[in-house]
Amino acid sequence: MLPAVDSFRVRHALTQMTSDFSLPSPEDVLIDQLDRYEQQFRDAFALDVDMRDSQHVDANERRFFAGFAPAILRTARGLRATPKLVETKDKIGENLHVGPITRLIVEHEEVTRLQLDIDMARERIREVSRLRERTLDLVDVVLQWGPTGRSSLYLRRVASCYMLGLDPECLVMCRAVLDAAFQEKISEELVRRSLPEAEVRRGIDLLARIRAAKTAGVIRPEIADVAHRIRRAGNNVVHDEPARLLEPLDAVRHVVAVLRELGFDDPTEPDEPRGFTRLCVLADAYRQRFGIWPTEFVTDLGTLNEIEDFLGPQLFQALEKRLVATGEEEPVYLMRVLGPGGSSLTYHDLDEFPVDQGARTWILDTSGA
Repeated sequence: MLPAVDSFRVRHALTQMTSDFSLPSPEDVLIDQLDRYEQQFRDAFALDVDMRDSQHVDANERRFFAGFAPAILRTARGLRATPKLVETKDKIGENLHVGPITRLIVEHEEVTRLQLDIDMARERIREVSRLRERTLDLVDVVLQWGPTGRSSLYLRRVASCYMLGLDPECLVMCRAVLDAAFQEKISEELVRRSLPEAEVRRGIDLLARIRAAKTAGVIRPEIADVAHRIRRAGNNVVHDEPARLLEPLDAVRHVVAVLRELGFDDPTEPDEPRGFTRLCVLADAYRQRFGIWPTEFVTDLGTLNEIEDFLGPQLFQALEKRLVATGEEEPVYLMRVLGPGGSSLTYHDLDEFPVDQGARTWILDTSGA
C-alpha cells in the first residue's frame, strides 16, 4: 500500500518550486524567437530596404508576394476572395482559376511561403494559453464525471472541438452525440409505445426519442431537461441564431451526464478489445505512410464480432461507413488494412508506433460526413 500523502508538505514543496524558479512562459520565448526569425527573413529578402536603393530594384515585387500571405489567410477565414487575390488573378492569368494560382505562388515563391508560415505560427503560439486552460477544463470533467468505455468514444470529437476553441462546432457535435446515443438506446418501437400517435406521425427524431425516454422512465425528468437544452443549443447554431443557449463546457458536462443516464458508462462494460486498438493503430499507420485513409480491413470473425459487440450498433455502423469489414472464418493472426491500388499494412510492417492521425475519431464519426 502506498504511504499517505501529506498535503501540507506537497503544497509547501510546490510553493518553493514556484519561488525558486522563474522561467519565461513558452509563449513569450516562442514569440521572441519568431520575431527574431521574421527579422532575419525580412533582411534576407530585403523587404525593408529603401525603394530608392538601386541595388534592390526587385524589392517591390518581393514585397508584393510577401503581402500575399495575409491575403491568403483573410480569404480562407472569410471564404471570400480579397481584392489582392483578385488583382493577382488578373495580373497572372485570366484563364486560370484563382485557387491554382494561389497554390502555385505559395509553392514557387519562397517569400510568400515563409511569410505565410510565420503568420500562421504566430497565431497558433498565441492560442497556447487558451488551449492549456481548455485542456484542464476537460480533465476536470473526466475526474468529476468519469466518462468511460463507449461514452468516451462518443465524446472524442466533442473534446477536440472544445479544446480548439470551436465553440459553435462543439455545440453541434454535442447535439450529434446525443442524437446517435438516443438512436442506439431508444428504439422506434419504444417511441411508438410511449408517445401519442400524433407525435409519432410528426417523425421519430431526437425530440421524440428524448420525450419517449422520459415517459418510459429510461431517463429522469431532470436529465431529459438537460438533453433538451443541448438539442436546442445545437439547433440554434445550425439555424444561425445569434443567442447561445448553452456554454460549450456546460454542454460537454451535460452530454456526459446524459450518456451516463442512458447506460453508456456501465462499470461492468469491458475495456476496449485488442482488435479495435490494433485497427486504430493500423489505420493511423496507413494514413501516415500513404497520406489517405484505408478503405478495408480484414481480420478473423471472432475479432470482428468482439469489435462489433464493444462498439454497439450505432458506432459499428459508423465504422462500416468508413471501412469494409471482412471477417474470415479461418484464424487471421495478422489483421491488415487495405486501400486503393492493393496497398496494405499489417502489424509486421510497422517499424515504429505511428503518430496519432485521428483514426478513432475518423472511424467512429457518426455524422455521416
